[in-house]
Amino acid sequence: MAILSIFIVLILSAIFWQDIRTFRIYWFFFPLLTLSWWLRDLIVLHERWVDIVQQSAIILGFLLLQWIMVSGYFSLRKGKWINLTLGFFGWGDVLFLVSISFGLSFVNFLVFYILSLIVILVGVAFMKRFYGFSWQWIPLAGLQSFLLAFLILFWTFFPKGEFYWDGLLQQYFSR
Repeated sequence: MAILSIFIVLILSAIFWQDIRTFRIYWFFFPLLTLSWWLRDLIVLHERWVDIVQQSAIILGFLLLQWIMVSGYFSLRKGKWINLTLGFFGWGDVLFLVSISFGLSFVNFLVFYILSLIVILVGVAFMKRFYGFSWQWIPLAGLQSFLLAFLILFWTFFPKGEFYWDGLLQQYFSR
Protein backbone atom coordinates (compact mmCIF):
# COMPACT_ATOMS: atom_id res chain seq x y z
CA MET A 1 0.00 0.00 0.00
CA ALA A 2 2.69 2.47 0.99
CA ILE A 3 4.72 1.83 -2.18
CA LEU A 4 1.79 2.58 -4.50
CA SER A 5 0.85 5.60 -2.40
CA ILE A 6 4.40 6.94 -2.60
CA PHE A 7 4.46 6.35 -6.38
CA ILE A 8 1.19 8.30 -6.69
CA VAL A 9 2.69 11.08 -4.54
CA LEU A 10 5.73 11.19 -6.83
CA ILE A 11 3.50 11.59 -9.89
CA LEU A 12 1.47 14.29 -8.12
CA SER A 13 4.71 16.04 -7.12
CA ALA A 14 5.89 16.03 -10.75
CA ILE A 15 2.54 17.48 -11.85
CA PHE A 16 2.82 20.15 -9.16
CA TRP A 17 6.39 21.07 -10.11
CA GLN A 18 5.68 21.27 -13.84
CA ASP A 19 2.49 23.27 -13.48
CA ILE A 20 4.04 25.77 -11.06
CA ARG A 21 7.18 26.25 -13.17
CA THR A 22 5.84 26.24 -16.74
CA PHE A 23 2.01 26.07 -16.60
CA ARG A 24 2.35 22.93 -18.73
CA ILE A 25 2.19 19.28 -17.70
CA TYR A 26 3.53 16.30 -19.64
CA TRP A 27 0.56 14.29 -20.90
CA PHE A 28 1.93 10.89 -19.81
CA PHE A 29 1.58 11.76 -16.13
CA PHE A 30 -2.21 11.47 -16.39
CA PRO A 31 -2.38 7.87 -17.68
CA LEU A 32 0.31 6.94 -15.12
CA LEU A 33 -1.75 8.51 -12.36
CA THR A 34 -4.93 6.78 -13.51
CA LEU A 35 -3.19 3.40 -13.79
CA SER A 36 -1.65 3.82 -10.34
CA TRP A 37 -5.06 4.55 -8.81
CA TRP A 38 -6.49 1.48 -10.54
CA LEU A 39 -3.67 -0.77 -9.32
CA ARG A 40 -4.06 0.52 -5.79
CA ASP A 41 -7.81 -0.02 -5.84
CA LEU A 42 -7.65 -3.48 -7.42
CA ILE A 43 -4.60 -4.97 -5.71
CA VAL A 44 -4.42 -3.29 -2.34
CA LEU A 45 -8.04 -2.45 -1.58
CA HIS A 46 -9.49 -5.47 -3.43
CA GLU A 47 -12.14 -3.33 -5.06
CA ARG A 48 -14.05 -4.79 -7.98
CA TRP A 49 -13.27 -3.06 -11.26
CA VAL A 50 -17.01 -2.65 -11.87
CA ASP A 51 -17.30 -0.59 -8.67
CA ILE A 52 -14.34 1.55 -9.68
CA VAL A 53 -15.80 2.20 -13.12
CA GLN A 54 -19.21 2.97 -11.62
CA GLN A 55 -17.77 5.51 -9.14
CA SER A 56 -15.63 7.06 -11.88
CA ALA A 57 -18.61 7.32 -14.23
CA ILE A 58 -20.60 9.18 -11.57
CA ILE A 59 -17.71 11.61 -10.99
CA LEU A 60 -17.14 12.10 -14.73
CA GLY A 61 -20.86 12.72 -15.19
CA PHE A 62 -20.72 15.35 -12.46
CA LEU A 63 -17.71 17.01 -14.12
CA LEU A 64 -19.42 16.94 -17.52
CA LEU A 65 -22.58 18.49 -16.06
CA GLN A 66 -20.53 21.18 -14.37
CA TRP A 67 -18.57 21.80 -17.62
CA ILE A 68 -21.82 22.21 -19.58
CA MET A 69 -23.30 24.56 -16.98
CA VAL A 70 -20.18 26.77 -16.73
CA SER A 71 -19.76 26.81 -20.50
CA GLY A 72 -23.44 27.66 -20.93
CA TYR A 73 -23.21 30.46 -18.38
CA PHE A 74 -20.19 32.08 -20.05
CA SER A 75 -21.66 31.53 -23.52
CA LEU A 76 -24.92 33.23 -22.57
CA ARG A 77 -23.04 36.04 -20.90
CA LYS A 78 -20.82 36.68 -23.93
CA GLY A 79 -23.51 35.97 -26.54
CA LYS A 80 -21.41 33.36 -28.34
CA TRP A 81 -20.10 29.85 -27.73
CA ILE A 82 -17.17 29.88 -25.28
CA ASN A 83 -14.56 27.11 -25.26
CA LEU A 84 -13.49 26.82 -21.62
CA THR A 85 -10.09 25.39 -22.52
CA LEU A 86 -9.16 28.66 -24.22
CA GLY A 87 -8.42 30.97 -21.31
CA PHE A 88 -10.46 29.54 -18.43
CA PHE A 89 -9.18 26.01 -17.82
CA GLY A 90 -6.15 24.26 -19.22
CA TRP A 91 -6.24 20.72 -20.56
CA GLY A 92 -3.97 19.74 -17.69
CA ASP A 93 -6.67 20.82 -15.23
CA VAL A 94 -9.29 18.77 -17.05
CA LEU A 95 -7.09 15.68 -17.39
CA PHE A 96 -6.06 15.92 -13.73
CA LEU A 97 -9.69 15.85 -12.59
CA VAL A 98 -10.42 12.92 -14.91
CA SER A 99 -7.39 11.05 -13.54
CA ILE A 100 -8.27 11.47 -9.90
CA SER A 101 -11.84 10.37 -10.57
CA PHE A 102 -10.47 6.81 -10.68
CA GLY A 103 -9.00 7.02 -7.18
CA LEU A 104 -11.62 8.79 -5.11
CA SER A 105 -15.15 7.91 -4.16
CA PHE A 106 -17.82 10.39 -5.22
CA VAL A 107 -18.23 11.94 -1.77
CA ASN A 108 -14.47 12.18 -1.23
CA PHE A 109 -14.07 13.67 -4.70
CA LEU A 110 -16.70 16.34 -4.00
CA VAL A 111 -15.17 17.23 -0.66
CA PHE A 112 -11.65 17.37 -2.11
CA TYR A 113 -12.77 19.29 -5.21
CA ILE A 114 -14.74 21.96 -3.34
CA LEU A 115 -12.29 22.40 -0.47
CA SER A 116 -9.25 22.45 -2.76
CA LEU A 117 -10.85 25.16 -4.93
CA ILE A 118 -11.60 27.24 -1.83
CA VAL A 119 -8.11 26.77 -0.36
CA ILE A 120 -6.44 27.58 -3.69
CA LEU A 121 -8.54 30.68 -4.37
CA VAL A 122 -8.02 32.01 -0.84
CA GLY A 123 -4.31 31.17 -0.98
CA VAL A 124 -3.76 32.84 -4.35
CA ALA A 125 -5.73 35.92 -3.25
CA PHE A 126 -3.61 36.07 -0.09
CA MET A 127 -0.38 35.74 -2.08
CA LYS A 128 -1.46 38.47 -4.51
CA ARG A 129 -2.57 40.80 -1.74
CA PHE A 130 0.29 40.47 0.70
CA TYR A 131 3.22 39.29 -1.42
CA GLY A 132 2.47 40.89 -4.78
CA PHE A 133 2.28 37.54 -6.55
CA SER A 134 1.32 38.13 -10.17
CA TRP A 135 0.32 34.88 -11.82
CA GLN A 136 -1.62 35.50 -14.99
CA TRP A 137 -3.16 32.04 -14.61
CA ILE A 138 -3.69 29.86 -11.57
CA PRO A 139 -1.90 26.49 -11.88
CA LEU A 140 -5.00 24.66 -10.66
CA ALA A 141 -3.91 21.09 -11.43
CA GLY A 142 -0.53 21.68 -9.84
CA LEU A 143 -1.91 23.17 -6.65
CA GLN A 144 -4.62 20.51 -6.39
CA SER A 145 -2.01 17.80 -6.90
CA PHE A 146 0.05 19.32 -4.08
CA LEU A 147 -2.95 19.21 -1.73
CA LEU A 148 -3.83 15.66 -2.78
CA ALA A 149 -0.22 14.51 -2.30
CA PHE A 150 -0.28 15.97 1.20
CA LEU A 151 -3.52 14.12 2.00
CA ILE A 152 -2.17 10.84 0.63
CA LEU A 153 1.01 11.14 2.70
CA PHE A 154 -1.01 12.02 5.76
CA TRP A 155 -3.36 9.03 5.32
CA THR A 156 -0.49 6.69 4.44
CA PHE A 157 1.37 7.39 7.67
CA PHE A 158 -1.64 8.16 9.89
CA PRO A 159 -4.29 5.75 8.56
CA LYS A 160 -7.75 6.85 9.56
CA GLY A 161 -9.63 6.11 6.37
CA GLU A 162 -9.31 5.68 2.65
CA PHE A 163 -10.06 7.85 -0.36
CA TYR A 164 -12.22 5.21 -1.93
CA TRP A 165 -14.20 4.64 1.26
CA ASP A 166 -16.79 7.16 2.43
CA GLY A 167 -17.02 5.74 5.95
CA LEU A 168 -14.64 8.27 7.45
CA LEU A 169 -16.69 11.21 6.21
CA GLN A 170 -19.94 9.49 7.18
CA GLN A 171 -18.66 9.14 10.75
CA TYR A 172 -18.11 12.90 10.97
CA PHE A 173 -21.45 13.80 9.40
CA SER A 174 -23.50 11.36 11.48
CA ARG A 175 -22.48 12.87 14.84
